[in-house]
Amino acid sequence: MQLSTGSLYKLNKDIPFPKPIFLQLMDVKGIAQTSNPQKPRHRLQMHDGQYMTTVMPSTQLQETILNNMDTYRRGAILKVNEIIANCVNGKKVYIAINLEVAGYHPEIIGNPVPMGENPAPPPGEAGAAPMGMAPMGSGAPPVGMQYGAGLAPMQPGVGMMPQGQQPGMATGGGMMPGQPGMGGGVGGAGAPMMPQQGPLGGMGPQQQQQQQPQGGGMMGGNMMPQQPQGGMGSMGGGMMQQQPQGG
Repeated sequence: MQLSTGSLYKLNKDIPFPKPIFLQLMDVKGIAQTSNPQKPRHRLQMHDGQYMTTVMPSTQLQETILNNMDTYRRGAILKVNEIIANCVNGKKVYIAINLEVAGYHPEIIGNPVPMGENPAPPPGEAGAAPMGMAPMGSGAPPVGMQYGAGLAPMQPGVGMMPQGQQPGMATGGGMMPGQPGMGGGVGGAGAPMMPQQGPLGGMGPQQQQQQQPQGGGMMGGNMMPQQPQGGMGSMGGGMMQQQPQGG
């Protein structure tokens, strides 16, 4: 029969534990009675395989033990159904309310030591590691960690991009990348178009016109029609006639 190792430690520390528990009886000692010597009392020295301590039987159990001394002897395995711990003058006093003999083992089981007032926890009673931490190497970010301001989480095959950028803003597929000083695109949102300096197509300086992007891409969200070469073009809604070559 297996003893309830660790149960006496939990009883000492007021830690709940399942009942009944099984303890081995090591000795029965009489208590001198001066007030009522006709009713002797006994105390039981018991252990759980690791710690041993003295337990006082309740008044009801005292008579049962007195009438069955041949049963309550060294080596008896006691099934303790109810036991409590009281503090008297700064010391723990253990009182057995309900117990019975469940078996017998002639030798002491284990190597019990006196429990004392502040026993160490038995093996397996140490507290578990704290929660809320992600296992190392799992690849998951720790709880509470956020990405840097303005950056979206990196996805497989996609580099970091400013948060809020819509798909399709990247170059390619007929889209023109933003240039410094030009409206729309990356790094130049809201900047006005700068007119090209110098003659274009043989025109004089006074007839300069804005250079139109080749390919007719989207700049800043507005469609700009491609300027035809050598023909009529639309510039901001007004028509401009091409000047003849050579003045």
